[in-house]
Amino acid sequence: MPRSNISVEALRKRIVSTFADVPKPLDSDIAPHRCLECDELRVAFAPYESLEVPDTLIKEHFDALPLFSPRALRYLLPAYLQYAMRNSESDVFEFVLYQLSPNLDLLTQDHYRERLEIFSKPERSAICAFLEWAESADEEKRFSDEIARARQIWSHGA
Repeated sequence: MPRSNISVEALRKRIVSTFADVPKPLDSDIAPHRCLECDELRVAFAPYESLEVPDTLIKEHFDALPLFSPRALRYLLPAYLQYAMRNSESDVFEFVLYQLSPNLDLLTQDHYRERLEIFSKPERSAICAFLEWAESADEEKRFSDEIARARQIWSHGA
């Protein structure tokens, strides 16, 4: 069981309450690029409220976070965080960490800036709390570089 200053249940509640008022994106804004993969994401995720996305859908689309628009990322990230917390040995856990930890030199690009700047200060703080938990969950320290980089990125302005 991961050791952290915050319990999994307290973190879950924090994520739920912090992201509760994030507006649902328009279906067309879930994955704005027009291709087969993004078309599939729009159809798959459109029917669901953020925290009602089925685990099977998150597991199937474990690597979809980079394809979501900034608004969709802000809306759907809590579902991915929750899944990762329940399944810290999963591909979802790994790919959430990759999403939260882009290379620092990429942060000057509009694409990455937009994806970070859309999150409010309390949302960024909740993401930092998730990262603190993830650090303790990563007992083999496989993702220590990604977690350290993500904490640096997300704590700026948190």
